[in-house]
Amino acid sequence: MKPLEAKLRKRRDKGHYWWELRSCAYYDAFEKPKILYPDITWRSSFSVDTETRIFNNTVYFLSTDTAWLIAVLNSPLMWSYCWRNAAHGKDEALRFFSDFVQHIPIAHGPGAG
Repeated sequence: MKPLEAKLRKRRDKGHYWWELRSCAYYDAFEKPKILYPDITWRSSFSVDTETRIFNNTVYFLSTDTAWLIAVLNSPLMWSYCWRNAAHGKDEALRFFSDFVQHIPIAHGPGAG
């Protein structure tokens, strides 16, 4: 990339450094516990990440370390809800777009007010 440095420094869509595509407003969220889920899925595949992992656009995440939420999201009842309400893709795979997952109606869990 060094040969392209002069051109890359002139870009408007760069991040803090000339080699970055653009800065990310939520870099700090990658360092916190999170629930990961795939963009395209044929089954419930929610998992917990307690490490500082960064991933590409085929994985999304919820910033939370709420353990009971994993059980709810991976339950057969939740899969039934998602099957009826999520966008369906090729071969009937479900598309778990962030906007859909963030608005799944889930009651407050244990200890929540």
